Amino acid sequence: MKNIIGRKKEIEELERLYNAENAEFVAVYGRRRVGKTYLIKEVFKDRFAFWHTGLSPYDHDKKFLLRDQLQAFLYSLQDFGYEGQACPKSWLEAFRWLEKLLAYKDDGSRQVIFIDELPWMDTARSRFIPAFEHFWNGWASKRDNILLIVCGSATSWMEDNLINNKGGLYNRLTREIKLCPFTLAECEAYFRNKEMNVSRTPIREALLRLAQENILQESGRGMVVIGISNDDMLDMYDIRLHLEGEVARRAARNITEEQLSQLYELTDLQRFYINKQGNGSSEHTKNLDSQFHELLYTASGSKSYTDVLVRIHKKMTKYRIASISKQSRALQSNEEHMAICEALASHDPDRAEQAVLAHVRNAMNRMEHLEPIDG
Repeated sequence: MKNIIGRKKEIEELERLYNAENAEFVAVYGRRRVGKTYLIKEVFKDRFAFWHTGLSPYDHDKKFLLRDQLQAFLYSLQDFGYEGQACPKSWLEAFRWLEKLLAYKDDGSRQVIFIDELPWMDTARSRFIPAFEHFWNGWASKRDNILLIVCGSATSWMEDNLINNKGGLYNRLTREIKLCPFTLAECEAYFRNKEMNVSRTPIREALLRLAQENILQESGRGMVVIGISNDDMLDMYDIRLHLEGEVARRAARNITEEQLSQLYELTDLQRFYINKQGNGSSEHTKNLDSQFHELLYTASGSKSYTDVLVRIHKKMTKYRIASISKQSRALQSNEEHMAICEALASHDPDRAEQAVLAHVRNAMNRMEHLEPIDG
């Protein structure tokens, strides 16, 4: 095992569960990028009997998402020895094939089943949960050598559907492990392991700054990330609606030719990536979107407006990525950026204000029905 920083208790618990003499059903959850998958991979290495990762719903056409999820599950089955070629028609059939594969491979030793990003597999009208319930209750729980580990970054889904489940999975979890962000001491150990000469002082100062900006808060074991609710997000849009109209009016009067040229260039580059990479362009599009808005705020000539709006824009990152993860939505946003450029080029404050407020309202409407992408 590589030198994993921290996670000592979690590693000991996972090893204990591996050596247990009865079936175990374990949920590992926590925010995205906190190290869940890495931890499981490093602890168990070549001891997996089966491993599957759900497909991200944000880069797929929802019309075909269930089919694609089932096809990906088939590929994982094949990676671990399943010889069938036909795609399962339902999750009930898919888990039945997994049962057959595991039964065929069973030599009496511990069988570790790892399903990563489980919430992504529960698509609309897929009947995933009943099939998963049947797999555990009807088969896996009756086999003493099964260790089923599921992971998910969508904490609310994990809590509602597994930890606090009131249906067929009620009280079925044998262990839940919530992976928290690093403590200050663990951050220091991480930097030391990477041979980076960073003391606690700048780390502490950075954490305090993030706490002051309501990004982190103190918990029983250190600082943790504060989630942003849908209500918080709508409040931020309300603030943007009140402030960005005035910013647009000022920018129409104060923008320089160089700044206007840069806005046009960012808009053209954004469209290039959208057309080239389709639904996979969200990261490029998000970065260019941030540059566009920061330049727009700067063009207003007001440092106070710029500081406030840049911070709000950064806090909304996860929702913004979700909003432009589909090519059609990204193109609409890009067209709105072009309309803003043209309004600014006319140096008409009323027209600039209308273009910016239309963009903010449209983005708000797109996001009201979205879940954030964790990152």
